[in-house]
Amino acid sequence: MRVRVQGDEQLRRLAEKLREHGDEGLKKELRSGLTKVARPLVKNVRKSALSRLPKKGGLGRRVARSKITTSARTTGNSTGVTIVGRSGYDISSINRGRVRHLSFGHLPWHNQSVRPGFWTDPLNEAAGPVRRELQQVMDDVAAKITS
Repeated sequence: MRVRVQGDEQLRRLAEKLREHGDEGLKKELRSGLTKVARPLVKNVRKSALSRLPKKGGLGRRVARSKITTSARTTGNSTGVTIVGRSGYDISSINRGRVRHLSFGHLPWHNQSVRPGFWTDPLNEAAGPVRRELQQVMDDVAAKITS
């Protein structure tokens, strides 16, 4: 599952200024700063999986161990921070409230309802503070461009 916080116009303008300025160090500083701010969100998603998904059978624990990465792009139309989860499970479907699984590892497949929003709810709850931190990173880099 992929969640994308698209850069608003201010981040795009800053990225353009960085390209014009040509300072690779500042570009790297911006990308690493944006990624660093997003990293705690991964912990929030893992905690949410552990607390909200079924403990019996270990689904919550297995989904919490999924590979979740953060990345930041400062070029093109995809300027922004991306959080991606990769797993053998359909994370998007689980987030919508549905798990498809075998009974005791054997056919037939069964659909099970789970509480929706294990992925999106913690991200939405942290959106305000994260936006402020992202703004601070952008302001710091913008100040270095103008000085």
